[in-house]
Amino acid sequence: MLYLSEIGKENNQTIIFLHGGGVSSWMWEKQLEYFKNYHVILIDLPEHGESINEIPFTLTGAAKEVIEIIKNKAHNGNAHVIGLSLGAQVIVQMLSMEPEVIDSAVVSGTLVYPIMGTRLLKPLLKINDPFKNLDFMVKANMKNLDVPFEYYEQFKKETKSCSVDSLTRILSENMSFNIPKELDKVPTKTLVLVGQKERAVMHKSAKALLQTLPNSTGYVVNNMPHNWSLVNPELFNNVVKAFIENVALPHELSEILR
Repeated sequence: MLYLSEIGKENNQTIIFLHGGGVSSWMWEKQLEYFKNYHVILIDLPEHGESINEIPFTLTGAAKEVIEIIKNKAHNGNAHVIGLSLGAQVIVQMLSMEPEVIDSAVVSGTLVYPIMGTRLLKPLLKINDPFKNLDFMVKANMKNLDVPFEYYEQFKKETKSCSVDSLTRILSENMSFNIPKELDKVPTKTLVLVGQKERAVMHKSAKALLQTLPNSTGYVVNNMPHNWSLVNPELFNNVVKAFIENVALPHELSEILR
Protein backbone atom coordinates (compact mmCIF):
# COMPACT_ATOMS: atom_id res chain seq x y z
CA MET A 1 0.00 0.00 0.00
CA LEU A 2 1.19 3.52 -0.72
CA TYR A 3 2.60 5.60 2.12
CA LEU A 4 0.16 8.16 3.49
CA SER A 5 -0.26 10.53 6.41
CA GLU A 6 -3.45 12.00 7.83
CA ILE A 7 -4.48 14.98 9.92
CA GLY A 8 -7.89 16.10 11.13
CA LYS A 9 -9.61 12.72 11.04
CA GLU A 10 -12.36 14.18 13.21
CA ASN A 11 -13.37 16.64 10.48
CA ASN A 12 -16.23 15.78 8.14
CA GLN A 13 -14.80 16.40 4.66
CA THR A 14 -11.71 14.70 3.23
CA ILE A 15 -9.15 16.36 0.97
CA ILE A 16 -6.39 14.41 -0.77
CA PHE A 17 -3.33 16.18 -2.19
CA LEU A 18 -1.30 14.48 -4.95
CA HIS A 19 2.23 15.75 -5.57
CA GLY A 20 4.15 16.30 -8.79
CA GLY A 21 6.83 14.08 -10.28
CA GLY A 22 10.26 13.89 -8.65
CA VAL A 23 9.05 15.14 -5.27
CA SER A 24 6.63 13.69 -2.70
CA SER A 25 4.05 14.72 -0.12
CA TRP A 26 6.46 17.14 1.61
CA MET A 27 5.53 19.66 -1.09
CA TRP A 28 2.17 20.13 0.65
CA GLU A 29 3.50 21.15 4.08
CA LYS A 30 2.15 24.70 3.69
CA GLN A 31 -1.33 23.35 3.01
CA LEU A 32 -1.62 21.48 6.31
CA GLU A 33 -2.24 24.42 8.65
CA TYR A 34 -4.53 26.18 6.20
CA PHE A 35 -6.77 23.12 5.75
CA LYS A 36 -6.73 22.06 9.41
CA ASN A 37 -10.55 22.08 9.47
CA TYR A 38 -10.60 19.27 6.91
CA HIS A 39 -9.57 15.65 7.06
CA VAL A 40 -6.38 15.84 4.97
CA ILE A 41 -4.65 12.82 3.45
CA LEU A 42 -1.20 13.18 1.91
CA ILE A 43 0.00 10.34 -0.32
CA ASP A 44 3.41 9.45 -1.73
CA LEU A 45 2.77 8.11 -5.24
CA PRO A 46 4.53 4.92 -6.42
CA GLU A 47 8.33 5.22 -6.72
CA HIS A 48 8.27 8.56 -4.86
CA GLY A 49 9.18 9.43 -1.26
CA GLU A 50 8.28 6.72 1.25
CA SER A 51 6.57 4.72 -1.54
CA ILE A 52 9.87 4.41 -3.42
CA ASN A 53 9.85 0.60 -3.15
CA GLU A 54 6.17 0.04 -3.85
CA ILE A 55 4.69 -0.88 -7.24
CA PRO A 56 6.34 0.44 -10.44
CA PHE A 57 4.83 3.76 -11.44
CA THR A 58 2.08 3.91 -14.02
CA LEU A 59 -0.68 6.49 -14.10
CA THR A 60 -3.36 3.79 -14.18
CA GLY A 61 -1.75 1.90 -11.30
CA ALA A 62 -1.38 5.05 -9.21
CA ALA A 63 -5.01 5.99 -9.92
CA LYS A 64 -6.20 2.58 -8.73
CA GLU A 65 -4.17 2.90 -5.51
CA VAL A 66 -5.54 6.35 -4.70
CA ILE A 67 -9.11 5.24 -5.44
CA GLU A 68 -8.69 2.39 -2.93
CA ILE A 69 -7.33 4.82 -0.33
CA ILE A 70 -10.40 7.04 -0.80
CA LYS A 71 -12.73 4.07 -0.40
CA ASN A 72 -10.95 2.87 2.74
CA LYS A 73 -9.85 6.10 4.42
CA ALA A 74 -11.99 9.05 3.28
CA HIS A 75 -15.20 9.95 5.06
CA ASN A 76 -18.17 8.37 3.29
CA GLY A 77 -15.77 6.97 0.67
CA ASN A 78 -15.51 10.35 -1.08
CA ALA A 79 -12.89 13.08 -1.22
CA HIS A 80 -11.98 16.38 -2.78
CA VAL A 81 -8.83 15.63 -4.78
CA ILE A 82 -6.14 18.22 -5.52
CA GLY A 83 -3.16 17.56 -7.79
CA LEU A 84 -0.33 19.30 -9.57
CA SER A 85 1.52 18.04 -12.66
CA LEU A 86 1.95 14.26 -12.33
CA GLY A 87 -0.56 14.25 -9.47
CA ALA A 88 -3.04 16.09 -11.69
CA GLN A 89 -2.59 13.45 -14.39
CA VAL A 90 -3.37 10.77 -11.80
CA ILE A 91 -6.60 12.63 -10.95
CA VAL A 92 -7.63 12.84 -14.61
CA GLN A 93 -7.07 9.09 -14.87
CA MET A 94 -9.13 8.56 -11.71
CA LEU A 95 -11.98 10.64 -13.13
CA SER A 96 -12.09 8.37 -16.17
CA MET A 97 -12.22 5.26 -13.97
CA GLU A 98 -14.34 5.92 -10.86
CA PRO A 99 -15.51 9.56 -10.75
CA GLU A 100 -18.11 8.74 -8.12
CA VAL A 101 -15.44 8.66 -5.37
CA ILE A 102 -14.41 12.27 -6.13
CA ASP A 103 -16.51 15.10 -4.66
CA SER A 104 -14.59 17.73 -6.62
CA ALA A 105 -11.24 17.93 -8.38
CA VAL A 106 -8.59 20.62 -8.81
CA VAL A 107 -5.91 19.90 -11.42
CA SER A 108 -3.04 22.25 -12.26
CA GLY A 109 -0.34 21.95 -14.90
CA THR A 110 -1.85 18.81 -16.43
CA LEU A 111 -0.08 17.62 -19.57
CA VAL A 112 -2.46 15.72 -21.89
CA TYR A 113 -0.56 16.02 -25.18
CA PRO A 114 2.13 13.34 -25.69
CA ILE A 115 5.66 14.66 -26.14
CA MET A 116 8.08 13.06 -28.58
CA GLY A 117 11.34 11.53 -27.38
CA THR A 118 10.41 8.99 -24.70
CA ARG A 119 12.66 6.37 -26.37
CA LEU A 120 15.65 8.59 -25.70
CA LEU A 121 14.88 9.08 -22.02
CA LYS A 122 16.77 6.14 -20.57
CA PRO A 123 20.06 6.69 -22.48
CA LEU A 124 20.00 10.39 -21.59
CA LEU A 125 19.19 9.71 -17.94
CA LYS A 126 22.04 7.17 -17.73
CA ILE A 127 24.47 9.79 -19.01
CA ASN A 128 23.20 12.27 -16.44
CA ASP A 129 23.04 9.81 -13.51
CA PRO A 130 26.67 10.20 -12.24
CA PHE A 131 26.16 13.96 -11.96
CA LYS A 132 22.57 14.27 -10.74
CA ASN A 133 23.47 14.40 -7.03
CA LEU A 134 26.05 17.16 -7.35
CA ASP A 135 24.94 20.30 -5.55
CA PHE A 136 25.05 22.52 -8.61
CA MET A 137 22.96 20.03 -10.58
CA VAL A 138 20.37 19.73 -7.81
CA LYS A 139 20.13 23.52 -7.58
CA ALA A 140 19.91 23.86 -11.35
CA ASN A 141 17.05 21.34 -11.47
CA MET A 142 15.26 23.15 -8.64
CA LYS A 143 15.54 26.43 -10.50
CA ASN A 144 14.32 24.86 -13.73
CA LEU A 145 11.32 23.36 -11.92
CA ASP A 146 10.55 26.51 -9.91
CA VAL A 147 11.11 24.74 -6.59
CA PRO A 148 12.10 27.28 -3.89
CA PHE A 149 15.54 26.70 -2.35
CA GLU A 150 14.05 26.31 1.12
CA TYR A 151 13.21 22.77 -0.02
CA TYR A 152 16.80 21.95 -1.01
CA GLU A 153 17.33 19.09 1.47
CA GLN A 154 14.04 17.38 0.60
CA PHE A 155 14.61 17.80 -3.13
CA LYS A 156 18.18 16.49 -2.94
CA LYS A 157 16.99 13.42 -1.01
CA GLU A 158 14.36 12.67 -3.65
CA THR A 159 16.90 13.13 -6.45
CA LYS A 160 19.35 10.72 -4.82
CA SER A 161 16.77 8.02 -4.11
CA CYS A 162 15.26 7.91 -7.63
CA SER A 163 16.93 5.37 -9.92
CA VAL A 164 17.33 5.68 -13.67
CA ASP A 165 14.72 2.96 -14.21
CA SER A 166 12.21 4.67 -11.89
CA LEU A 167 12.73 8.09 -13.44
CA THR A 168 12.41 6.61 -16.92
CA ARG A 169 9.06 5.04 -16.01
CA ILE A 170 7.76 8.21 -14.36
CA LEU A 171 8.78 10.53 -17.20
CA SER A 172 7.58 8.11 -19.87
CA GLU A 173 4.14 7.96 -18.28
CA ASN A 174 4.06 11.73 -17.86
CA MET A 175 5.18 12.50 -21.42
CA SER A 176 2.92 9.96 -23.15
CA PHE A 177 -0.32 10.77 -21.30
CA ASN A 178 -3.38 11.89 -23.22
CA ILE A 179 -7.05 12.37 -22.43
CA PRO A 180 -8.58 9.04 -21.35
CA LYS A 181 -11.68 7.59 -22.92
CA GLU A 182 -15.03 8.32 -21.23
CA LEU A 183 -13.76 11.57 -19.69
CA ASP A 184 -16.40 13.49 -21.62
CA LYS A 185 -19.09 11.67 -19.63
CA VAL A 186 -17.72 12.59 -16.18
CA PRO A 187 -20.08 14.85 -14.13
CA THR A 188 -17.59 15.72 -11.38
CA LYS A 189 -17.06 19.41 -10.66
CA THR A 190 -13.51 20.15 -11.79
CA LEU A 191 -11.27 23.22 -11.68
CA VAL A 192 -8.56 23.27 -14.38
CA LEU A 193 -5.61 25.60 -13.73
CA VAL A 194 -2.41 26.52 -15.53
CA GLY A 195 0.30 29.00 -14.58
CA GLN A 196 0.65 31.96 -16.92
CA LYS A 197 4.40 31.26 -17.23
CA GLU A 198 3.98 27.58 -18.15
CA ARG A 199 4.85 26.24 -21.60
CA ALA A 200 2.39 26.58 -24.47
CA VAL A 201 1.63 22.85 -24.44
CA MET A 202 0.38 23.16 -20.85
CA HIS A 203 -2.03 25.93 -21.85
CA LYS A 204 -3.15 23.82 -24.80
CA SER A 205 -3.66 20.88 -22.43
CA ALA A 206 -5.76 22.98 -20.04
CA LYS A 207 -8.07 24.02 -22.89
CA ALA A 208 -8.36 20.41 -24.06
CA LEU A 209 -9.46 19.32 -20.59
CA LEU A 210 -12.01 22.12 -20.44
CA GLN A 211 -13.43 21.08 -23.80
CA THR A 212 -13.70 17.46 -22.61
CA LEU A 213 -14.92 17.66 -19.02
CA PRO A 214 -18.57 18.76 -19.08
CA ASN A 215 -18.63 20.21 -15.54
CA SER A 216 -15.32 22.07 -15.56
CA THR A 217 -14.14 25.64 -15.29
CA GLY A 218 -10.63 26.82 -16.01
CA TYR A 219 -8.29 29.70 -15.28
CA VAL A 220 -4.80 30.96 -15.97
CA VAL A 221 -3.00 31.87 -12.73
CA ASN A 222 -1.47 35.27 -13.42
CA ASN A 223 2.34 35.55 -13.28
CA MET A 224 2.75 32.02 -11.90
CA PRO A 225 5.02 29.13 -13.05
CA HIS A 226 4.31 25.40 -13.10
CA ASN A 227 4.98 24.73 -9.40
CA TRP A 228 3.01 27.72 -8.18
CA SER A 229 1.71 25.88 -5.12
CA LEU A 230 5.30 26.09 -3.81
CA VAL A 231 6.02 29.59 -5.10
CA ASN A 232 2.81 31.15 -3.75
CA PRO A 233 1.14 28.69 -1.33
CA GLU A 234 -1.16 31.37 0.08
CA LEU A 235 -2.74 32.01 -3.31
CA PHE A 236 -2.92 28.28 -4.04
CA ASN A 237 -4.67 27.63 -0.73
CA ASN A 238 -7.15 30.46 -1.28
CA VAL A 239 -8.04 29.19 -4.77
CA VAL A 240 -8.53 25.58 -3.64
CA LYS A 241 -10.62 26.49 -0.59
CA ALA A 242 -12.79 28.93 -2.55
CA PHE A 243 -13.52 26.27 -5.17
CA ILE A 244 -14.33 23.58 -2.63
CA GLU A 245 -16.56 25.91 -0.63
CA ASN A 246 -18.29 27.43 -3.68
CA VAL A 247 -17.30 31.05 -3.07
CA ALA A 248 -15.72 33.64 -5.37
CA LEU A 249 -12.27 32.74 -6.62
CA PRO A 250 -9.33 35.15 -6.08
CA HIS A 251 -8.85 37.94 -8.60
CA GLU A 252 -5.37 36.68 -9.58
CA LEU A 253 -7.02 34.27 -12.00
CA SER A 254 -7.82 34.97 -15.66
CA GLU A 255 -10.54 32.81 -17.20
CA ILE A 256 -9.53 30.35 -19.90
CA LEU A 257 -11.73 30.72 -22.96
CA ARG A 258 -13.01 27.43 -24.36
